[in-house]
Amino acid sequence: MFARWGRFVHRFRWPVLILSALLLSGSIAIVLQGAKLESGGFIETAESGRASRLIERELPTAGRRRTPRSAPRSSARSSD
Repeated sequence: MFARWGRFVHRFRWPVLILSALLLSGSIAIVLQGAKLESGGFIETAESGRASRLIERELPTAGRRRTPRSAPRSSARSSD
């Protein structure tokens, strides 16, 4: 398979090189005009959206301080 590919590329080296250069320049142009990556915008029906709502509801916000409550310790003692 690779031998066949090598023969093809060697035989048509200039068209392959030009095609590769066109694809590379197109990729660079897309990257340069692309927008900045940002987080946010959850799809509400997706699992990530449901998790985001649950986090907002269950965890305290940054401005409000709340001491987390721990579960009561069990007093399991061994009886001799």
